Amino acid sequence: MAITMTRRDDPNGVRSILDPKKTLKYTVIDAGYLNEREVAHREVFDEILTGSG
Repeated sequence: MAITMTRRDDPNGVRSILDPKKTLKYTVIDAGYLNEREVAHREVFDEILTGSG
């Protein structure tokens, strides 16, 4: 599984390959990855930048 993050006004983005075992400690990313709930981009960015999980 992979995710691509882009801005609406910029066609360049970042593509990341996710390891399901490693996403478990990141609750927001894991919820989005498993389609458990709708996850806003801001929530994902905040979790990545703070390293919380």
